[in-house]
Amino acid sequence: MLYSHPVGFITLIAIMFVVFSLLMFYISIIRKKETEKIKYISEHDPLTGIYNRGTSRSMIDHSLEENRKHPPEINPMRALLIIDLDHFKQINDTYGHPEGDRLLQRVAAIIPECLRPNDIYGRLGGDEFVIYLKNIPDIRNIELIAGRLCTRINSLSDENPKWKSVSSSIGISYDDTSESDAEEDDADSDRNSSRSRSRDRKDKGRGGRGGGRGGGRGGGRGAS
Repeated sequence: MLYSHPVGFITLIAIMFVVFSLLMFYISIIRKKETEKIKYISEHDPLTGIYNRGTSRSMIDHSLEENRKHPPEINPMRALLIIDLDHFKQINDTYGHPEGDRLLQRVAAIIPECLRPNDIYGRLGGDEFVIYLKNIPDIRNIELIAGRLCTRINSLSDENPKWKSVSSSIGISYDDTSESDAEEDDADSDRNSSRSRSRDRKDKGRGGRGGGRGGGRGGGRGAS
């Protein structure tokens, strides 16, 4: 009669347990990576890699809610900026969508270089980008950031001859209320007003920067 060795049996069980544990650990890592990948794809714009419209809006709303619950004692001002690339369609039509995509990617890379680490920014779609600034000391700081963005984006015309017609219009809405819809509407209005002024200047053969005021709950400025 044959008898199994108890020590060998226990060793085999232990080995099987270790192998099973390692397998489950590997599976958990794969699942975590897949979950993170799905989350990243759902939150980011596939072309530029920055936040998409839905994520940007969600983060802005969350920030507004936190601001409402815990109003900052200092630097209570905040601002919403909407950037629009002038003549983007012309670049697309002349040189094709791949060239337009490269321009959008370059703009997306420039934006965070002009902002603070805690500022929110994303792509709304097409050639539109959104930026949310919070805890701003005063309007001058907002205008400095907008001016820096305009200068950097407009300088792309020197970086690539195919982008020589590119410029930017920025609508700005700023206040200390807690309603993002009003801010976004103001920023849209100011951006469109700024864009119109920019076209008028170019039609008349004049350059430079433009400014304007918007309505709504806060104030607004347009930069181009």
